[in-house]
This record gives sequence, C-alpha cells and structure tokens, in this order.
Amino acid sequence: MKNTFWNIIVAVLIMTCMSACQDAANLLDKEESNDIYEEMVFSDPYNAVWFLNGVYSKLNNGYTVFPSGNGFLGLVVDEGSWKATWDNSYMMSSGSWANNKVLLDEDPWKKNYTAIRAANRVLEHADEIPDSSEPFIDESVRNRMKGEAQFLRAMFYYELLKFYGGVPIIKSVLEASEENELKKERASFDETVEFICSEALAAAEKLPHQDEYHDAEWGRATKGACYALVSRVRLMAASPFFNDMTNPEGCEWRGQYNAEKWVDAAEAANDFLTKTRGYAFHTSTAPTMYGDYEDLYLRRSSPEIILAYQQGVNAFKVEYYSYPGRFFNTAKPFSMLNNMPTLNTVAEYEYLDIDAEGNIKGSHLIGIDKLLELYESGGKGPGGFDPQNPYVNRDPRFYQSVWYNGEPHPAKEDGKGPMIFDLYHGGQDDPSTGSFYATGFLNRKFVDAQHAMTSSGSYKGNHNWIIFRYAEILLNYAEAVNEAYGPDAVPAGFTMSARDALNKVRERVKFPAYDLPDNKWPVGMPKNVKGSLPPVPAGLTTEQFRERVVHERRVEFLYEEHRYFDLNRWKQRSGMTVYAQIIDKDETTGALTYSAEPLMTKVWFDKFYLFPILVDEIEKSPKLKQNPGWDNVAE
Repeated sequence: MKNTFWNIIVAVLIMTCMSACQDAANLLDKEESNDIYEEMVFSDPYNAVWFLNGVYSKLNNGYTVFPSGNGFLGLVVDEGSWKATWDNSYMMSSGSWANNKVLLDEDPWKKNYTAIRAANRVLEHADEIPDSSEPFIDESVRNRMKGEAQFLRAMFYYELLKFYGGVPIIKSVLEASEENELKKERASFDETVEFICSEALAAAEKLPHQDEYHDAEWGRATKGACYALVSRVRLMAASPFFNDMTNPEGCEWRGQYNAEKWVDAAEAANDFLTKTRGYAFHTSTAPTMYGDYEDLYLRRSSPEIILAYQQGVNAFKVEYYSYPGRFFNTAKPFSMLNNMPTLNTVAEYEYLDIDAEGNIKGSHLIGIDKLLELYESGGKGPGGFDPQNPYVNRDPRFYQSVWYNGEPHPAKEDGKGPMIFDLYHGGQDDPSTGSFYATGFLNRKFVDAQHAMTSSGSYKGNHNWIIFRYAEILLNYAEAVNEAYGPDAVPAGFTMSARDALNKVRERVKFPAYDLPDNKWPVGMPKNVKGSLPPVPAGLTTEQFRERVVHERRVEFLYEEHRYFDLNRWKQRSGMTVYAQIIDKDETTGALTYSAEPLMTKVWFDKFYLFPILVDEIEKSPKLKQNPGWDNVAE
C-alpha cells in the first residue's frame, strides 16, 4: 500500500508540531518566541519533514465532523439522519446553534488558523533545512516542500472561506508587536478567493505531477491538487449565493456580481483537465467482490483520488457506526448506529429499464416529491416503477451505498445463513425500537461489506477520506460550462461540452459483477447487466441541464460533504422536510407494505448559510465584522 509517507507521522511529533503553532488566547496572536524550538525543527531534516507532515494532519477529515456519534456533515441537510436528539448534527438541524459555541468536532476558525500558522513556519524556514541523504533533502526538495506548505495554506484559507466568507489573510508568523496585523479586518470575499487561487497556482509551479512522486510519498500535494482547489473555489465564487445579481456589491461574505465568473470557473476546470495528468476513474481492484464505485472508497490510493486525508490504517469509525449491534455480537443493538440515509436520498437513485438480454434501455428520475405522490395515489411511477417493490433496478450506486430492508450481508452469517437487514417496523434492525430515529435504511458507503464483523474491534479499516477526486472535476466542468456557454457548446480551447463531461461520470456507473450465491445477492439488483447509465440527452436548456447536474452531484457525492456546501452556494437551503421509509409487515402472510413518514423539518434561517465568528474572537479583534444575522448570542 502507498502509505509509507504517513508511517513517519509519529503521534508525539504531531502533537509537538501543532501545539507549537497554537495559541489558546487568540489564533491570530503570536505565542512567545522560541528560537531554540525553530532551530531544533528546521536544522534537522527529520524534524523538518515531520513538521510538514503534521501540517497535513490538519486537512479536512469528513469521517469525524461531529464530536458525538461520528456523524457526517450531510446529516444537517437531507442526506441522512442523526443517531439521537442529543447528537450535534440534530442540534444544527433544529437550529440550536449560536455565535458562542461550536457544534462541529473542531472550531473551523481555530483549527485552520492554527494550520495556517504552521504552514507559514515552513515557508519562512524551509531554506534553512540542510542537505541530507536520509531523508533526502536538496534544493529541489526544499522547493517542493515550500510548494506543499503554500498549497496547504491555500487549502486552509479555502476551509475558512466555505464556512465564513472572506477572512483576515495572514502570510507570516507574526510578532507580538505587530498589532495591526494581529487584529486586522477581514478581507473581502473576492480578495480571499483571489488569494487562494493565486497561492494554489504558485504552488503548482513548485510541485510535481502525481506520477512523479515515489509510491512512498503518496498523499503529498501535487499539481493536480492545486488545480482541483482552484476549480472548486472558482465554482463556489461563481455560484448564486456568492455571486448574487440581486445583491451585486461585494463585501466580506459575498463577491461583487459578475456573470463572467462562470467563465472563470469553466476555465479552471478545463485547466485541470489539460494541465495535469495521471487521473482516471477508479476500477475495482477485486471486481467479483466490489463494484468500481464502492471499491474507490476502500482503497488508500487510486488514479481517481487527487487528494485525500490520510486516515490511520487502524481506523474503525465508519464501520463501527454503520451497523446495528447484532452484527458485532453485542447486546447493545443500536448504541453504535448513525448516518442513516433518508428516503429523500434513496428516492434520487434512478429507476432503470432493463430488457431480457440485460441491456439498459433507459432511466427515470423519481425524487421524493414524485414518490410521495405515488404513495398517496397507490399508482406506479415512470417506466413502471413500483413503490411497493422499490429496490428493483435502481442506479447501481444505490446498491453500493445503502443497506436496505431484506438485503443479505455478503460476509456476515449467523449459523442459519447470511444475516439479513430487517428494517421493517419491529424488525431486528429497526432503530426505532432502540429510541433512535429510523429512516428504513443504513449506511453502506465507505464500508467494506466483504468483512464479517465479529466484534467491535475485529476489523480495521484501511481507507482515507477523499478531498478531491476526478469525478468532481468533470461535474465542476459540466456545471460551469453549462452556465457560461450552455449544455452542448464546446467553447474554443475546450475539449468537450458540459453534457459530455456529465456523461463521462454516468458512463462509469455500472452494475457490480459480484460472484455471490443467490442467497447473498443484493435484493432487487439485476444480474448480468450490460452497459452503463444512459447518457443525458442533447437539446436540454441551460435550466434543464442545471437540474441534471444537481441530481448527479447529489447521487455521486453522497456523504462526501458536497451536498451541504452545494446547497449553500446554489442558495437552495430551506426548511426541508426529511422522510423515513416506513415498512409494515403482515405477520400472517409476511407481505410488506411501504409508505413514507415525515421525520423532521430541518430548521432554517438565512444566517445559517455561513458560520458565525465566535464572540470571543470578535471581542479580541474588534475589527472583525460578524456574518449577517449572527450579531446576537442565542439564549
């Protein structure tokens, strides 16, 4: 495995690295100067490398967003449901957050300014690292290390941008006497965007392509990571919330309106496709056991991965929080369970027309609104979709992302045969019987379904949190080119249309070629199907194609944190109602009846588009302007 790079991140050294960068009193302040510390770190090649590796450890890890229950950020929107009402994701969903507390696992302001300070240290001292044969250091490596630190600093400013908008830009390790810099005002949104993009492109000049690294260096920043960051930031800056024609004047929390920002976003995605190399869609490393899509999330390295948070090889959290307790032989059936997909999510997986020869002839969008109509009317949906037999012939990504009622676990047996997910009302795995919020589904994405869980510590995951991947660039391209030029145009200097890019993502979506006996085959998933998801047709309007982009991103990026920030940048947040799949079983005949039930209407105020800067930060730096709506501390 390509994980040698991270084997050298010793826990003690990470703690030393990051604690030396952090000031509990004020993240913009400078801690007491320690020349001995600086000399010890950057005069020793090992220490210098360890220090830089510690900066990487502050990248986003979406597996651990909330401090309680290991909930994904998607639980705050319509992707999933929380473990219980004490879970912080529930608190955010119910509007129970304010400018004097942080509900995430870490305060984004504090975490990212800590990391920026560490990156600034590397940039200021990298030239002091002496030549070395082990680890190998010469002028080219020092230059690369500066590129890594510059990219990482840009990444941390992006993290601040997505939560807060424009922020104070600090480019050096400040002295206590530099009060104006320590307590400077926020840069505008546009200024912060330009800083991030210019820094990322400058870093790209210093960094190698992914295929120029030795395997042992897997996980380091590359040219591709730099261009991917620019693509994401340009797309964000062009989107309606931040590029609002109804509020055209720029400020700290939005940019000055300019329709040409969509052109910038299109060019940024095209730059990635034309100026990087070595990236492609992931194909399964064991196709009889894992589909292409699910296998991607179980591997530490892949040609599809542009940048990932390097999770430890003994991590177990995703698996631990995705199964009912009986899969771990524990008497606490639901103490671990979290991240349950909603019916809203499941309704987005298309229904496919498949002929007798196994050819995919067409597909049909369903969606939660249509599904609710069908439950009300008792009728069938597009293409003959039967809401009373709902798991048949769905988008292949459904079977690789969601555990659903009646599905057998391919690796877990109980002496009678495969263990079955019993998610009907009163079934063994119905979380409502354990005082949890049942949705009728459990999370399979990121989970290795081929491992039998015999106890809570029997299996150690070996996969990373993906930050950027190739499919995102194609969907960024599709969205931006559509908004700038329309869905079918191929702009001068570009290689494909928006529709071509979106269809490349759909073309990768195929049914897994599992080698499983019938009693372990996913219920409703057809066998021996040829081909991919049907392409999006030509001739759609910009508005129609935009809806297809929204749909494709929602399905492709389930639980990858895109949905939360996509809804924000599209200005599409609202008090959305999430639904559970209700499954009743006739105890006499065994027949199942499917219906829907509202689970919660998630509370929404427009101030939630951005996070508040905590009150104590503003009290220490009065020039910091608070984000709209957050001036008063909630009781």
